[in-house]
Amino acid sequence: MMLRIFAVILMSAFAQDAVSQAIEPERGAFFASKRWYQLDGDQKKGIFRSYGGLIIDDKLIDFPNLFLMQCSGGQSPYLTLHFPSNYVFNGFDSSTWLPKTQIAIRVPGGTRKMDAELNNHEFYVDLRAEEFDNFAEVWGSDQSVDFKFGPAFSGFSITFSEDRFDEPTRKMLRGSGKLIVAEHSFREMRTRCLAQNMSNQNGKRWVIFGSVECMNCDPNAGKTAEFFTMDAANGKPIRSQAVCESKRTDIVKELSSRSKGTVVIADLLCVQVP
Repeated sequence: MMLRIFAVILMSAFAQDAVSQAIEPERGAFFASKRWYQLDGDQKKGIFRSYGGLIIDDKLIDFPNLFLMQCSGGQSPYLTLHFPSNYVFNGFDSSTWLPKTQIAIRVPGGTRKMDAELNNHEFYVDLRAEEFDNFAEVWGSDQSVDFKFGPAFSGFSITFSEDRFDEPTRKMLRGSGKLIVAEHSFREMRTRCLAQNMSNQNGKRWVIFGSVECMNCDPNAGKTAEFFTMDAANGKPIRSQAVCESKRTDIVKELSSRSKGTVVIADLLCVQVP
C-alpha cells in the first residue's frame, strides 16, 4: 500500500520547491528506484546517482541525490551518502567532521558494518570488493533496509522497488531540468565503475573486464555473480580495440551456450589500460 502511495506522490510532485525547515529522516522513510542514473556530464567524471524520496506523514518532503558513486581513475571508488544541510539526526551534528565512524546496514542476510568518514553532511565509504558486495545486498533487497551511522547510530530506512519507481524518478529528474544520459542496475553500475576506474586512454593494451551473473541461481547457496579480467587473446596481449571486441563477442557467445538450465548474463566491456 505504501509503495503505491509513494508512486502516486512522485508522479504528482515535479514542481516541488526546496524544503527549508529542519528535516528528521527518522520520522519517515525513503523510497527509491533500484536504477542508478547518469546525468549530462557524469560519464566523463565516472559519477552514478541514486535518488530517494523521503515520505513523512504521507507527504513527499524531499527528493535528494542520496547516494553518489564516484569512480574516476587515479583513486579508489567511493560512495557518498549525501544529506542536505537541513537534515537533522539524533545524537550528532552532521555538519561536523569525523575522520572515522561507522555505517551499519541491516539487510535480509544480516547486518553489514563499514568504516566511513563524516564531513559536512556527507558520509564517505571507500569501496573494495567487500563493500561493493555489501551494497549489492542493499540494492538487491525487496524489503526495507535500515541504515545506521555516526557515533549515535542515528539513521533511516529505505525501500527499493524494481520497476515501480523507475518512471516516476525519470519524470521527477526531467521535471527538474536534468538530462538522463544512461541508467543501470547495481551490477551494471559496478561493472562500469570499476572499468572506468582502471581505464587509461593513453594505454597500450586492452583487457576484457566485466561480470557474469546467474539470474536464476539461489543467492542463499552462494554468490550468483563473478567479476573477472582477461588480458590476453590466443596467448598474446590485446593491442587493439577491434581484437578486444571480437574476443569479447566470442566469450559472451560461449558463456551463453554453456548455460544449460540456467539464465546467464555476461556484462563484459573492453577497457584500455596502461
